[in-house]
Amino acid sequence: LSSAMQMDKRELRKMQTWRDSVELKYAILPQLTFTAKECIGVLEMFRMKRVDPLNMKGAFSHSMRFRGMKIGYGVGGVHGAAAHGHYKSGKGWIIKSSDVSSYYPNLTISNSWAPAHIPKKVFCDQYKWFYDERKKIPKKNPVNPAYKEVLNAAGFGLTNEKNSFLYDPLHFLRVTVNGQLGLTKLLEMICLAIPEAKPLMFNTDGVETLIPEGASDLYMKVCKEWEDLMKLQLEHAEYSDIYLTD
Repeated sequence: LSSAMQMDKRELRKMQTWRDSVELKYAILPQLTFTAKECIGVLEMFRMKRVDPLNMKGAFSHSMRFRGMKIGYGVGGVHGAAAHGHYKSGKGWIIKSSDVSSYYPNLTISNSWAPAHIPKKVFCDQYKWFYDERKKIPKKNPVNPAYKEVLNAAGFGLTNEKNSFLYDPLHFLRVTVNGQLGLTKLLEMICLAIPEAKPLMFNTDGVETLIPEGASDLYMKVCKEWEDLMKLQLEHAEYSDIYLTD
């Protein structure tokens, strides 16, 4: 960043964007609209929130029950699980798992977001470089998690660290709020297209769903529509069993 901005590192370290408050309604992507009343309620909750950046922890929390699964929303991410038990593929049913590849970094890159004091193109070009480099390195290589640390803890997490040169609470919240709403949009699209679908798990960057085996092609079609909507890429897997305790 120092080189790209033609700025001495000592000066760059002094840069930050402080805000008295953040109104979340100005941070939400316009394509995130909903049909189900439960999901509309979540969207409205976010739209009404004004957050104090210096008291971010626990600044807001919300929960809803969707298709039998309780889902909790907060500052950092979303989490949900169906009732405890053993869920199994077979006898005409299949467990589908879909998660977003490097969700928060790619959400940032695809929307050209950056802390307000850093040029968007400069920030996103550097961010994408680390993402592309990480993809070249096998996950077993210890360098891979080092790049992951840059993408998540540094490139994203430090935007909510008031002693960091990347500090901008609006940027941090823009990523986490749209991340939660984006995943909620995926879940709603799946369940509206496949009425028999049963959500099993819902965590930060992915969702596990039990669907009729014959609906696999439709499931993938819905996922592709979501990818086009959000300009992101999903990775898919199928599970034989899920054991949920909580």
